[in-house]
Amino acid sequence: MARIGSLILVASALASQASARVLKADAGIDVQRLRVGEQATLTVQVRVDVAAGTPWPDLQLAEGLAVVGKDSSASTSRSITIINGSRQDENLVVIHFQFRLAAKKPGTYPVSISLEGKPLGKGQIVVEDATQDVRTATILDKRTLYVGQQLPFTWRLTTEEPLQVPKFPDIRTALGNGFYSETRDSQQLQLKPVVENGKQVGRLDITGNLFPLRAGIQKLPSTAVEYSF
Repeated sequence: MARIGSLILVASALASQASARVLKADAGIDVQRLRVGEQATLTVQVRVDVAAGTPWPDLQLAEGLAVVGKDSSASTSRSITIINGSRQDENLVVIHFQFRLAAKKPGTYPVSISLEGKPLGKGQIVVEDATQDVRTATILDKRTLYVGQQLPFTWRLTTEEPLQVPKFPDIRTALGNGFYSETRDSQQLQLKPVVENGKQVGRLDITGNLFPLRAGIQKLPSTAVEYSF
């Protein structure tokens, strides 16, 4: 699920005592609001004169967030400046440090970043509980019938957030060997707004007919569906 925001933490003209001279550094968080289990990426971009001797930034996190991975990459560029007829060449190295942060529990958590003891900035990430946004159900007209008797059914998806179903769910395969199913693949996969328990939600109904193939108690397996927010 994508909740894209921007949180820019900037500090410039940082002087460094290490072998690499830090010319400018800034940091940004791509997502400011997460659910438990989701991840955000914090990127620190550092401009230095040489790549050697540039340490990793120091990231301070609250206990509700955790670093689950990190990576770095570097690129070089060259600038030419002519002042009063005098040419000045400057080689720059841009290093990208990336931290992958995972949300562990609900809350509002501060995030701060520093480089060589000098603060680059601070912000916060809001973590929400991983509530169930999508519900599915198979609705049957009756529970007792004869072998071969037609049983109309509705496969229903209900969601509290807008989503898209890219392809028709494979309901027939999921029903197993105990039933034969007839469904129309031409049914529109579009959510319709409805009110449920006083709250507006989106609902997708797919209808069809079941025909039991053998006597006895038959169990309907769960049906998988692909969707995207």
